[in-house]
Amino acid sequence: MRTSYLSPEERHEGLRAFLAFNAFNGVGFGLLAETIVYLLALQYGATNLQLGYISSLIHLTGFLLILFPHVLKGAPLVPVYFGAWLGRGLVALLYWLTLLVSPSAAIWVILATYTLFCMLRTVGVALYRPVQKMLSTPSTLGSVMVQANLAYSLTMIIGQLLSFLFLSSPLASGPRGLLSLILGGVLFNSVASLFLLRIPSRERIASSGDEHIVGVLLEALRNPRIRYPVLLHWIHLGTTILLGFSTALLKRGLGLPENLVVLYTMTTYVGLVAAGFVNRPFVDRLPARPLLLLSFGLEIPLFLVFAFLRPGAAFGMLLILGFALGFVKGTIAAHVGRTLVHAYPDDRKFSYNAMVNFVTSFLALGFGMAGGALADLGVGVAASLPFLNEYSLVFAAGTVLVSVSMVISLGVRDARRMEVRELLGVFLSPEHLTAMLGSYRLESTRDERKRRLILNSLMECSSPLAEREIERILRHPFSVESKFVLNRLFVNPKLALLPRVLTLAGEPGYVHRERAIFALGAYRGPEVERVLRTALDDPDPAVRGAAAKSLVRAGYPVDPADLFRRFLHAPVVREEVDYLIALGLAEEEEFLFRRIFTFAEKREGPYYRMTVYSAISSALGTAPLLGDLFMEEESGRGKGVSRFLEEAVRFVPFWRERDRIGRSMREEKWEDILLWVEQCIRGISANEGVRGVLRAFGSALREKLSGAPVREDAIAALYFFYALLDRNPEQR
Repeated sequence: MRTSYLSPEERHEGLRAFLAFNAFNGVGFGLLAETIVYLLALQYGATNLQLGYISSLIHLTGFLLILFPHVLKGAPLVPVYFGAWLGRGLVALLYWLTLLVSPSAAIWVILATYTLFCMLRTVGVALYRPVQKMLSTPSTLGSVMVQANLAYSLTMIIGQLLSFLFLSSPLASGPRGLLSLILGGVLFNSVASLFLLRIPSRERIASSGDEHIVGVLLEALRNPRIRYPVLLHWIHLGTTILLGFSTALLKRGLGLPENLVVLYTMTTYVGLVAAGFVNRPFVDRLPARPLLLLSFGLEIPLFLVFAFLRPGAAFGMLLILGFALGFVKGTIAAHVGRTLVHAYPDDRKFSYNAMVNFVTSFLALGFGMAGGALADLGVGVAASLPFLNEYSLVFAAGTVLVSVSMVISLGVRDARRMEVRELLGVFLSPEHLTAMLGSYRLESTRDERKRRLILNSLMECSSPLAEREIERILRHPFSVESKFVLNRLFVNPKLALLPRVLTLAGEPGYVHRERAIFALGAYRGPEVERVLRTALDDPDPAVRGAAAKSLVRAGYPVDPADLFRRFLHAPVVREEVDYLIALGLAEEEEFLFRRIFTFAEKREGPYYRMTVYSAISSALGTAPLLGDLFMEEESGRGKGVSRFLEEAVRFVPFWRERDRIGRSMREEKWEDILLWVEQCIRGISANEGVRGVLRAFGSALREKLSGAPVREDAIAALYFFYALLDRNPEQR
């Protein structure tokens, strides 16, 4: 039997429908509420108190929620949401009645219609956050909220732009133009409602027993985890309602035409969208408290600017102000909303949401009426103080509320503590921003190639935030990306990750243990050496070989005779190659060259010999790599040797005997090649650094001549002789 929780596939399907709902709703709401209703009311001469009522009404109808959890208890969540949302759009058709009555009566038609609109909207809004929580997990809730807000705000901008263009036409002047926009809003709202029906849901509306709103409120205020987010939500609501008077200020106080008022409103939504884009990488990764403190600190001067606006203010400045205000408000809304939803208990989210919205309704009425009263008082104040406007007292009150919010936000509890100074360090540091954006992009993309590029960027980043993301990846028990990260840690070692790498390297059941051993080659320390030396005797050949290489790379001493013994007893070629590389990295060159042909004789076959000689070349860092020469030779017999001799003739022995060498190779006289190299070694002078290696190589050649050399031995003899000449200044 399934629970009410959705599967990942259902969440994905539901989120797509939810985002589509928000997109159409953004256009619809922009044409049905707020600025359009304000402007319609102003057309008929609404008073400041009536404007205050309109500003608060969107939240005032929350008083209905005292009945909501009980009346609708047990009803399916999504169908109720659909019915309420479709209904709120259809009632907006009643605004057309304003054309049939007197201006004073038209105001009451507007107030009554908007009240009914908001009442139906309240039912839907009460279900909005539960739907968000249903379509997300605790780790993705912030991202889902931001995506929904972005979809809503982006299309709200489109709606405002259409309104601006429409109202700029002379044909759209007067109430009929605004009513035509409302008609378009009804259409978009209806389409948005249909998308709600596509959201998978098994949830039903519930309340926790017979809890009373007051009881839930008292419980929330006693619990610090819930108290501070709830208070911030209510004060944020108050400042938003007071900002609603900015429409009246622009229209009445500054004398702007309706189309420019709508254009200003559009810039605030552009700011909201920008805030959504900027906050998406951070909303689930940074603590809310410092972000709120910073945002409230930026909001205070914006309110003060409104308090001192006077007629004649540059419209360009107003657009910048609107954008900044939208950006700050969007940031605050994202983080207040996240902390509030996280604070709701899972089994009582409907009751808590109903309580919050119910209290919100009375506070909204208080904020709206207080704003209207302050606006009326402000008329006299503006007459006495010419540097103020009639709404200055409204925005001064908003400044006080924001200041109170700053104090309250100090009580917000985050899982990880961070001060504002540290937060600014994140935003001002390219390294921190790269890490934060990389973590977000890694979470939001599934394309393997893009993820690999993002991981590369994170590995090259020195930020602790990048290290935390990399450590998170390393905690995956079976992941190709964990293997990639371990490989990259050898190139870009991060000391903070050493404990994790040591843990993985010492875990016998870890699937990428050999890569963890490999990564330890970039670190030093007693624990590193202990883990590596223990791994030398591990049952897994890959682990043993990786441990040998990492010991040398980390700078710890190794016994070449012990590595040779391990080579001889190694059961697989991969382990043998690792021991050869370890000997080369340890600069045990005399030891290697004395036994160079012995190594290649352990197993039969030309590919084994080529593998051994190529591994030794790679470990010694000779150029060009012998493996490349063998590759050329395999693509066409004699092709690789000819290309090699073109390079080797810069040394006298090869220049003099080029034809002889070529003839011997064509005639497959491998002994002649080895004999020639051995004779050359005995006849040349060498510096002290190369002399011992040449002697060891000569001994190996003489020993091989007593056996049966093959083509790969001859090519290796020529190649390593050339490599040693290249390291001997006396032969250049």
